[in-house]
Formats: sequence, C-alpha cells, structure tokens
Amino acid sequence: MLKKITRLHAGAALLSALSLALVTGCSEGGSAGKSDSDAGGDSKPAAKPLTEAELKALHLTNDEVEKGFKVKKAPASPGDREDVKSTDPKCLAIAQTVSGFAPGSPAAETLSNVVEDKQAPESMEGMEPEEWKKAFDDSMDMDMVIVSLASYEGEGAEEGVAAASASAKDCAGGFEMTFDGPQKVTKVAEEKASGKGDESVAYAVTVSSEEGAATVHVEVVRKGNVVATFYGSNLARLVDNKPYDIPSHVIDAQAAKLA
Repeated sequence: MLKKITRLHAGAALLSALSLALVTGCSEGGSAGKSDSDAGGDSKPAAKPLTEAELKALHLTNDEVEKGFKVKKAPASPGDREDVKSTDPKCLAIAQTVSGFAPGSPAAETLSNVVEDKQAPESMEGMEPEEWKKAFDDSMDMDMVIVSLASYEGEGAEEGVAAASASAKDCAGGFEMTFDGPQKVTKVAEEKASGKGDESVAYAVTVSSEEGAATVHVEVVRKGNVVATFYGSNLARLVDNKPYDIPSHVIDAQAAKLA
C-alpha cells in the first residue's frame, strides 16, 4: 500500500527518503474564504511577478518555524507541471495541488518542506517484531508540509485560487488523473480554511487504489499575486488511515512572512 500511496503526489520522494533516513538514523541539516485583510479590501495583484530568487527568500527558515520542526530542501519531483493531467478539465487545479504544484499557471514557483524533527532510534537491531513496529511507527508519525510559493502575471493568482475553490466543489465525487502514473481520486471534501492572506481555500483529497485509500490535506492561500500552497501529510497516519491536519503554525508563519 505504501508504494501506491507515495506515488500519489510529488511528495513521494520526500516520504520514501524520510522513511529510509529515519530507519537508518540518517538525517539532514475548505471552504474558500476571505482573509484577515478583508477589512481593507482585497489587494490588487502586482503587475510584475516575483522571480524564483525572490520567492525563495520568502520561504520560511529554521528560525521562523516552531521548535520541533525543520525546513528542508524540497524533494525531487517525478515530473513537471505539464505532466499533470485530469480526465475532467474542471478538476485540474486539484490534480495540480496534490501533485505538489500551485494551481493555475504561475510565472515562477519554488518549493520547500517543513518537517517535524523526530529522532529515529539509534539502533533497531535485536528488537522483537512488535517492539520494532512500534519504534518504526513512532518515528514515522511526523507532520510534513510541502510549501509551494508561486507568483503570477496579472490576475493569475486570483484565477488559480478560484480554480482550486471551484474544483473542490465540482469534483467532490472524484475523478481520474495522471502524474507519475494513473491515480483515482474518489473524494474531494472542502475544509475550513485558515482565513489568512487575501483569500484561502482548503480541502481533503482521497485517492484510492487496490491496496486501500489515503487522504491528504491541501490549503491554498493568496497574498497579492503570490499563492502559497500547503500540502500536508503524515506518513504513519496516512498509511493507517488516521486523521491529521496541516499544522496551523506553518500556515500562520508563512502567511505572515508573505504579508
């Protein structure tokens, strides 16, 4: 089941790499809603999109995340934005965001990972099977958030968020998509968004295979012509089909930095 689950999205490389690192002891250094800025009205999208270098400077650093979390380099994606396909064009924005990309057609985009910093046991050698499983499950029970920051020309940022919001409604019953192989989305459920930025939308996406189903969470937040897309997962809870959420402090800190 894990192999199928980790192919659902661009976070596959992150999940598998973290799994290996934790076991071996290796490590490395909605509903759509208007935001807290509504009182003054929506800010107008900037005429000129930010460059990749400017977007990278807006990502959170280790000093800006809560204790117990680290910012790491984004995983290598198994494909490009153009490789994301949906059998229903109305669902493309959902397919993009669960593949690790911002919705719509940004002019520039950069990625980072905010990962719960859990230490693996120094050695699992000699453990009894049940003890080994508990140690492994505990080390995998960590929150991970892929953060995409994307900038857009003209009103592209607003259009991208609108597409994600519409997709969450129009594609609630599921659809089929392709990215690093065919995937079957069986359910899209709107969730309560954070209300950060100029507007935000959040949803949970369930993808099914013959091995079972897995649900991941996405929130999209716009500030001006920059869109932050948060893709949250927890490997242990995802595999065991237990509930989890995107850590709110990651969304709060990143939205504050964009402001």
